[in-house]
Amino acid sequence: TEDGDVHPHPGPRRRHRTDCAALTLNANGAANLWQLVSQVRTGYYTEDLILAQEHRLGPDGLDTIARTMDKHRHETYSTPATHTSTTAGVSEYRGGLIIF
Repeated sequence: TEDGDVHPHPGPRRRHRTDCAALTLNANGAANLWQLVSQVRTGYYTEDLILAQEHRLGPDGLDTIARTMDKHRHETYSTPATHTSTTAGVSEYRGGLIIF
């Protein structure tokens, strides 16, 4: 760092809070995730961080949720579910994680 090519990372900043409340849950599908979105928007859940797994949504569904949450000033980070086919040949999504 003396010659200026590498900058030290100061790490996360602690403002006035030193605690963080988090909620983790298994959405078990898109319908339940939309219910969670509604509850977050209305203030039912007040945790700083909400992680929901198994939403079973692809990129388009996640974009819709991200736009909805953005309108209500919530950041959204997500990974889409994996697109698979059942043994009967039915197309579906499995897995996925979303963070508000």
